[in-house]
Amino acid sequence: MKKLAFVALFVSGVAVSACVPPTMYDEQAMYRPGGALADKQSGPAVLANINDAAVNAMFPKGTQKSTVMQSLGVPMSTSTSSDGTSTQTYMYSLTSYQRKIVQSNVLTVKYDRNNAVETLTLSASNNTW
Repeated sequence: MKKLAFVALFVSGVAVSACVPPTMYDEQAMYRPGGALADKQSGPAVLANINDAAVNAMFPKGTQKSTVMQSLGVPMSTSTSSDGTSTQTYMYSLTSYQRKIVQSNVLTVKYDRNNAVETLTLSASNNTW
């Protein structure tokens, strides 16, 4: 009888231990894609690693608004003034908890009355913690 009780206890212990994962907390898994702390990106990827020279080469003065929107997608904000000019703002941001950085690039495009690029302003920000 004691042997039977011991075998039953052993079998139930094996069955329960097979159901419980060996580690409930895997910090590295949290940083992998799909994890709670994985890198988060938003906005047009074209703006991820860009500088003033690259922006000016990509969209020289006179480039049509439709061409800019085709490359960058829907702007974060758009405004039109009473004189017929307009401005669009595009933003790319990256948050990496593993590397402890927040990077953002904001591109402001001002168009003339003919919807052609007049000026480009790129603002970049890199923060760590």
